[in-house]
Amino acid sequence: MALTRDFKQTVVGRAQRDPRFAQTLLDEATSLLLKGEPEAARLVLRDLVNATIGFEALADQTHKPTKSLHRMLSARGNPSMDSLAAIFHAVSSSIGSGSRKAAIRDAASFEETQETLALLKILASGQQDVAARKVKPVDEVVARLKAKRTTG
Repeated sequence: MALTRDFKQTVVGRAQRDPRFAQTLLDEATSLLLKGEPEAARLVLRDLVNATIGFEALADQTHKPTKSLHRMLSARGNPSMDSLAAIFHAVSSSIGSGSRKAAIRDAASFEETQETLALLKILASGQQDVAARKVKPVDEVVARLKAKRTTG
């Protein structure tokens, strides 16, 4: 019996029921993009699209084919600035953040969001490593750790 849910399902579920969290994810995608981490930004934005507007509605609003949008928001995607701006605008509109001036949050909610964002960054980084084939088989890693434990 599984004790945990898939992390992506948890993020999507929370973004669907908590508009503040969805806005925080959008802010994080923007921040990642501006900090020079476009791959992670695209992956966060993709999860947010899945949780909010969906790719079909996004395709309608941006006048881009769904398949192209999926490619744009993949780890290796390369959307143009115009396409990226259209995606950000559509997602922002779907979560109702177009006229937002300020958000006030309680400390516990803020901490929970920060922890979730940190986990989301780790997940995005892991997805990038898998896409770049920078992974090792689990059996090999476990064997190496056991060997270190017996010699150390």
